[in-house]
Amino acid sequence: MKIPDLPREKMGWDSWRRFYWNVGKLGVELPSQYSRAAIVVFDTDEVVLTPFATDLGQRGSYEHMNLSIRGTKDEKCPPLYYNEQKVPKAWLNDRGQQILLIDHDYKIAVAVSRIGLVKMTPALDSRIPINLRGRAHAYYPGQGAPPVGGSAIKLARPVKILTAEQQAHIEELVIAAKTYTQLTGRGLGVRALAPADPVELAAIKSVEELSIAQLASIHRYGVGRAVIHVPFLTLEPEKSQ
Repeated sequence: MKIPDLPREKMGWDSWRRFYWNVGKLGVELPSQYSRAAIVVFDTDEVVLTPFATDLGQRGSYEHMNLSIRGTKDEKCPPLYYNEQKVPKAWLNDRGQQILLIDHDYKIAVAVSRIGLVKMTPALDSRIPINLRGRAHAYYPGQGAPPVGGSAIKLARPVKILTAEQQAHIEELVIAAKTYTQLTGRGLGVRALAPADPVELAAIKSVEELSIAQLASIHRYGVGRAVIHVPFLTLEPEKSQ
């Protein structure tokens, strides 16, 4: 990421209570409380992506900053890698696409989002200043530093990545959970939003360790795909050390 020339006459204050510039695809825009600019640059060289960065009209290439904003279903979203493996599109688009900030200098992609904050590790989220966490959907601490995603990137992988032993354990746990729910009522009447995560279930030893939310998910939807959350993906395969 590189910061473009920032003319003082286009500097704002009111929207953020600190000096800033709104940056669009064509360059620096005039400050306005009604701005829908995707990017805000502060006089400290910190950069944030705003909630508007997820809008279709704001996605695309920001060549003057050497970055782009893409949806994982966008035709121009580049191939992405997790470790040395190319990530299939289906892993990224489970239950809807994700919006990514792509840094062409560091050759990484991070999530443009505040959804899924519970999946972000405290150490990673603490890299976004507390006064910006509600509004920054991605963050740069300064020019020359890599970006930090507003949340983690979700990879929904097929259950077959689990071992046969883990899959057998999950099947037994699901049967026990459904019986347990019928006998005790735990999980009934609780709103479940998605199938249970098999990666989480594989680490649970007995039905008594299941949360009410997990019991409700199993009762209503069963088991879904093997979901993991990662802080970033790369534009090239990472070389083995």
